[in-house]
Amino acid sequence: MNKYYSETPMDKWTSERSGIQYEMRNLIIGTNIDPYFRLPLWLQKEMPDGLLWAYNYEHLSFIENHVNAELRNREKSPMRNGSVGSRLPKWMTSKKNRTEILNGIEKLKRK
Repeated sequence: MNKYYSETPMDKWTSERSGIQYEMRNLIIGTNIDPYFRLPLWLQKEMPDGLLWAYNYEHLSFIENHVNAELRNREKSPMRNGSVGSRLPKWMTSKKNRTEILNGIEKLKRK
């Protein structure tokens, strides 16, 4: 399915302060839908502890490398959640789930 950005849904909201009505396209990030078009992602797999999803194959590769790493280096940043890997769910980064997650990623790669 092809879609133009101009065809994506518009969000309407009213400013509490001024009462002005606004209409704009908002990106929805961090969930299993496309941030622009709000359609379900192609790369999704239900796992026993949650939903494994990726925006694209590059994102899937990042998740695979992070899960597969024996030692995960943290960025030296004052922010606790400064890296993308730190935002992955705990069930996904748990060593006991590593094999299962990597098998799920392999299945998604074949899509």
